[in-house]
Amino acid sequence: MLLQIMLPGQFETVIQEPGPALVLFVGRGCPHCQVVKPTVRQFGAERADVRCYALDCDRFEAEANQHRIRSIPTIILFNGGRALARHGGEISRGALGKFVDKALGRLQS
Repeated sequence: MLLQIMLPGQFETVIQEPGPALVLFVGRGCPHCQVVKPTVRQFGAERADVRCYALDCDRFEAEANQHRIRSIPTIILFNGGRALARHGGEISRGALGKFVDKALGRLQS
């Protein structure tokens, strides 16, 4: 599952909640973002331990700037408001799983 962040303030709530939250930063008209969205959607459907969200950087420019999003798509994995890891560009389903597992492994160490 990939939920769209739609309301002001929702982003902060999402990343502050306990447990991992993966946020996909996207932009309208970005062809690479359209490639990554189904990958993240599939990952979210397979991994109940990670909440997955998409944030439109055109609509939520302040939030994108706050997290220094300079190119899209960018994925950031958060836990309790803290950014654990970031990935820029397209990513395969297998690489996304390894990215998340590695970041969560660092968290649990």
